[in-house]
Amino acid sequence: MKRLSVPVKNLVIEWRHKPNLAVYTKMDQIGIHFADNYPDWQRSPLTLEIRNKKSKRRFFMSYRRCFFEVIEPTDNDVGGELDRARKLFDRFSGDLVISKLERVGIRQWAAFERDEPFNEVVRRANRKFQPQDQRFVELLRGNVVDVGYVADVRTEQGWNYRLHVGPMEKPQWFEIVPHEEGMFSSSEKLGEYRKAFPDRFLFVDIDCFKEDVAVSDLPALVSEIRSTSSKIMTDLHKYYQED
Repeated sequence: MKRLSVPVKNLVIEWRHKPNLAVYTKMDQIGIHFADNYPDWQRSPLTLEIRNKKSKRRFFMSYRRCFFEVIEPTDNDVGGELDRARKLFDRFSGDLVISKLERVGIRQWAAFERDEPFNEVVRRANRKFQPQDQRFVELLRGNVVDVGYVADVRTEQGWNYRLHVGPMEKPQWFEIVPHEEGMFSSSEKLGEYRKAFPDRFLFVDIDCFKEDVAVSDLPALVSEIRSTSSKIMTDLHKYYQED
């Protein structure tokens, strides 16, 4: 598949499984195996999180779930980040002998930068994504200053996603989208990241998931979700721009 240029800023993939106490004897071994690429550890008696602060990645392990997160995927290559996540999970599921997942989820937050004034972004998004029936407009009894569209969707392939799309400004992003300061090498680096972030943009949050998944079916499912979600985000932005 030709990689679509989608400005994904944050990515999380989470795997949930039945309680597995073997994690307490295996998680340090897993961390050591990946220590070259994830040298920073956050350890508790019940969990282990390994981090690469330079690339803003982390992998979290506990007795019934694990997750991989990256802020600002390298070269905007979400597929490459999912491959990195797969290698981590392959080792985790292999060491813990996990063959079935209760749930797998892939969530992406994208920011399509816009040059027009924010009130124009709101006006266009409102026109494209909200009802324009005059009666509905009158019920609001005022002028729309911000707007968002939310939908829960079940795909024909059997997985689901929750979509949130709308205009957004920089301060809103850092209020809504989680940013773990420990993923950055310093507070100064986090400040630089905030400063360089677009001032206004079309926000797309797409949270895809499926329950009761065999580990052997993961590669095909992740590929399908990645391909379809990229097309959805790209098409939403194109639709927003159309007159």
